[in-house]
Amino acid sequence: MRIWGTSTCTAALLAACLAGGSALTGSVELVNGDTLTGEIVEQNERGIVLKHPVLGTVAIAADRIKAIKPDPPGPGPKPEAKPAEPKPAKQPAPPEPKPAAPKPADAAEVQAGAEQAAKTQDTGPFDWLLNDWKSQLTLGLNGAGGNTDRQNYHVKLNSKHEDGRDRWTVNAAWFYGVANGNTTQNQFQTDLTKDWLKKDSPWFFFLKGTYRYDQKRAWENRTSAFGGGGYTLAKTDDVEINTRLGFGGTYEYGEINDFTPEALFGGSVLKWKVSDRAAISGETIYYPSLEDAANFRIESKLQWAYKLDFAKGLSLKLGVENEYDSRTPNDNSNNDLKYYGALVLSF
Repeated sequence: MRIWGTSTCTAALLAACLAGGSALTGSVELVNGDTLTGEIVEQNERGIVLKHPVLGTVAIAADRIKAIKPDPPGPGPKPEAKPAEPKPAKQPAPPEPKPAAPKPADAAEVQAGAEQAAKTQDTGPFDWLLNDWKSQLTLGLNGAGGNTDRQNYHVKLNSKHEDGRDRWTVNAAWFYGVANGNTTQNQFQTDLTKDWLKKDSPWFFFLKGTYRYDQKRAWENRTSAFGGGGYTLAKTDDVEINTRLGFGGTYEYGEINDFTPEALFGGSVLKWKVSDRAAISGETIYYPSLEDAANFRIESKLQWAYKLDFAKGLSLKLGVENEYDSRTPNDNSNNDLKYYGALVLSF
């Protein structure tokens, strides 16, 4: 261990005190002529850590130190004399390895390291459920009065979490409509997607689960589960495009009960930043039946969002969603089309 600007005796004294786990008081003369006095609590190749009575704990880089002057030790009890031990034969010392160039350290690095250590210690096993999520709450309302009284409402919550190893996406939406006192629409849908990402690779694996409730459909309840692989076609600050291929199945229950094994072919534009305020996102997923290729479902979404300047985190969103189902009975439309305008709060 080397002490800059000190004699061999002083360096040995400082090294012994620090190795023994006790802080040593002294003064540090800097190359610019300033002198700092306090407790020397740590010394290494990069410099020293000094506990100053006014500045607090300060890291001083080696290239900023001109000399270190530890205070002389106070009087203490004399150690008991021990009999001299025979000295072993002196062996030639091995050549010392050339030390690496010391990396300068400053107070900012020490502070950042301390904050990171504190964050690591305070993080619990389930903190990811609450932290580092990006969410959007959408609220929409439209209606008409006169010969026909009609109101349509919808609420959506979209959340995403990504840490470089895992990506979670949670979506939930409720659509409700009433005309002249009669329910015209009552739908609830939610889905959860988990992606396992690979470092420095566009490939990933995924699991996807969905639930749909539709009061006006013959199946009324629908549950699906899929798993497979994906590939990221593009990922920048402005654009992110993913594709997926998987297999699973869909179970419908209500007035009818039926299970259909299906494949999943999907592509999604998670974001396309058109300008500083405007962004487009969309998704199309094709679900062909593995039993009969003539039966399939297609889900499509397209959204345009524009940030408003009078409130932080508030945006205007226009969207359209459609689900085509080839197996819909003849008395119902194969398409379930929804379009809306709404306010979105990001948090």
